[in-house]
Amino acid sequence: MKLHFALFSLIVLFSALQSAYSSCEFRPNFHSFAAISPKQTRSSKLAHEAITTDLFHGRVVEGRLFSETNGHNAIYIVKVFNPKTGRYRDALFKPRRHGDGGGWNRVPMEYFAYELGLKIGVDRIPPAAYRKKENGNPITINGHTFSEGALLYLVPSAKSLHEVAPNKWRGESEMTNLEKDLFLSDTRILDVLLQNPDRHMKNFMRGRHWVDGRTLPFLIDHGASLKVDTNLKLSSNGPYGVQGINKFRKSTLQHLQSLGFQKLIKHNEFISKQEALEIMLRRNDIIQQVKTMVATHGESNVIFDVDPMYFR
Repeated sequence: MKLHFALFSLIVLFSALQSAYSSCEFRPNFHSFAAISPKQTRSSKLAHEAITTDLFHGRVVEGRLFSETNGHNAIYIVKVFNPKTGRYRDALFKPRRHGDGGGWNRVPMEYFAYELGLKIGVDRIPPAAYRKKENGNPITINGHTFSEGALLYLVPSAKSLHEVAPNKWRGESEMTNLEKDLFLSDTRILDVLLQNPDRHMKNFMRGRHWVDGRTLPFLIDHGASLKVDTNLKLSSNGPYGVQGINKFRKSTLQHLQSLGFQKLIKHNEFISKQEALEIMLRRNDIIQQVKTMVATHGESNVIFDVDPMYFR
């Protein structure tokens, strides 16, 4: 009897997961979405591959403590050399600590957030690589070998965004209010998917972008992502005067629409199947909310065709 009950319980659990998976795979149809330029995606891909290859294969040739405060993760500033390419890269290294700081310093999320950002077309998180001693790819700094941690590209000329006037967020040319709103919208979509409770003003930066070197805003510090009991929504208030999000970038929605469970579960070294399912459910909810806003306010007031990288 107990065996039959256990088998029945497993069947019920499998059916529930299968149902959730199926609901995660729906494809809402936004008729106005346009195709993404292959030229843009190829140039971006090549830049990312070059940097992440060096971060993953490079060995540390210089390193020093960058910051360490009251139970937070130590961060090291390092220079890595990749003998396969002959290139040097400046980077930050965040070693993983036992317990992940109660969910506030889950270092693998630094890498997963970078990957998720690319999947939804939000290239605002610096390139990253995750290194593990057990995989034969540790990080050694001044003779000390760490069991694992995230190696993060050090963005040149970086400074806190709150020190810069909003119309100067883009450096070379004035950033319009719409472009500012869409950057904050992209950020919120990413943070809702990740349930990141740590998006305060100091985690917004400005520096020279890794794809083309232009001065642009970017995002840091994603170690609190997927923290239990977080309840971040599109309607939540946030830094820089955000009182809910009601404007969206067309290309971000298009990428979000193509985000599938299988793309997420490829990163099962960093997230669980349940976490991947929950990300997909939040993705579905965002898309449904956008559809409701479009029905209420009109598409031209909600969705904007402004490319995140190639400004007019």
